[in-house]
Amino acid sequence: MRITLDYGSEGLEVDLPDERVTVIEPQFLQAVDNPHVALVAALRAPIGRPPLREIVRPGQRIAISSATSRARSRAKRCSKALFEEMPGINADDVTILIATGTHRTNTRAELERMLGHEIVAKYTIVNHDSRDDSSLAYLGDTKPAPRFT
Repeated sequence: MRITLDYGSEGLEVDLPDERVTVIEPQFLQAVDNPHVALVAALRAPIGRPPLREIVRPGQRIAISSATSRARSRAKRCSKALFEEMPGINADDVTILIATGTHRTNTRAELERMLGHEIVAKYTIVNHDSRDDSSLAYLGDTKPAPRFT
């Protein structure tokens, strides 16, 4: 079976043995008419929490976690809505963390495609780098999960 994996910006075509492949397709929901309006509405009326505007205050340090460049269009939309709902927040108090996992860090051009030039120019952005030991902290060993019989 020849399939295209969601890998990189173009995907990766691979040949796999039919008997060893199960393809699970996502169920697509109808898109909202205006994603920005929907995001702002969600930030103003989250389930079980106060609105974002009531949580953040000028002078607080804020960290925003974002996925890698594969989700670039969503990150740009989400960032715009987040910053609109945090009026008065100083750009120096905001750090955007890019969750790269074990992938390489993003280039500036990739960050600009993902978040937009204005956000990259204005805010501190930190790419996670799993290969940079100086940026990592050892927190201990985990215990194996209990086995249930």
